[in-house]
Amino acid sequence: MPLKPWPKGVSGNPGGRRKKPLIVEALQQIGEANDSEKAKQIAEKLYSSAIHGSVPAAKLIVEYLHGKPKHSEQEQKPEVQLTREQIDQQLAELLKDPGLRERLAKLLTTDGKVIQ
Repeated sequence: MPLKPWPKGVSGNPGGRRKKPLIVEALQQIGEANDSEKAKQIAEKLYSSAIHGSVPAAKLIVEYLHGKPKHSEQEQKPEVQLTREQIDQQLAELLKDPGLRERLAKLLTTDGKVIQ
């Protein structure tokens, strides 16, 4: 029997394709049932998994409790260009600390010779 195309205006799949996979629909039905005992069990299992080393479970908990970390350019501090005078001023401020000055002197010398 040869295959024939559907007549115009008639769908071969009248229900259309599913919008969501069946597992998602099933999970939504359970989640929308407003059963606090099941929700507690799921939360306890998730925490248990995280405690026993499940990184995805730990990540999910952190994201739900604290939000996802933002990785935008706005959060990164722009690189600041300092003038020579500003650098000299900051270095002079740092060198007021005798302990820091001593450590810096040790770093700049090797076998009693000044590194250039």
